[in-house]
Amino acid sequence: MKEKYVSFRLDKLSLAGADNQYQHDYRITSPSYIDKSRSKDNKTIYMSDDLRGVESLKTYNEGQRARVKEKTGRTAQKSAEFFNQGIMTFSHDMAEDYERNPSLFAECSESFIKRVQEELGLQVMYANLHLDEYTPHIHLMFDNIDKTSGKGIRRKINPKNLSKAQDLLGEAFEPMGYERGRPVEETGAKHLSVNLLHKLGAVAEELNDEIFSLETLIKLKESNNPDLDFLLK
Repeated sequence: MKEKYVSFRLDKLSLAGADNQYQHDYRITSPSYIDKSRSKDNKTIYMSDDLRGVESLKTYNEGQRARVKEKTGRTAQKSAEFFNQGIMTFSHDMAEDYERNPSLFAECSESFIKRVQEELGLQVMYANLHLDEYTPHIHLMFDNIDKTSGKGIRRKINPKNLSKAQDLLGEAFEPMGYERGRPVEETGAKHLSVNLLHKLGAVAEELNDEIFSLETLIKLKESNNPDLDFLLK
């Protein structure tokens, strides 16, 4: 039986970076490589109460700055890392597995989101499921300003915490037959940023289209239909 993997990445973001990611996650700006006919199927599977009714991340950031001032007595720097972005990715089998059981997928996702907050102290703002790309995946935005101390949460996140997040994700999706990706100590692979993962996904999508086009042309050529010769020139 083919092994099925899940993986989680977490990267730091400034306000400007988070705003760009927000635009992407909610398809306010749409990448050229997506299947726009499927964008309507994208879903917000989690939203924090603090984010509901907020007009933009810039408005949300005003509350973060006020929190820093109240809790620490200091003014937050403009370049401070107010957010973290995360992405949950799956091996390609998830395209079919999601279609077979979207309810179980939602339950597994919600389980991970709940546990990563309770056990690692991360503050999830939203989690958006994208179904208009090559393989289903989930983008998450995290509030990096601790609600109790007003200090950055990221400074407490180390490789051990991130390994724990991978464990939690594997456990959450075990009901769907998935397991956490193998540790980097075993694979020797380098971690890829969320942005690079997206670029690679776009390349994979384009290559898949090219392969489909070439296979179609081969079939046309093998058909020996003279009426289709103009397509092969």
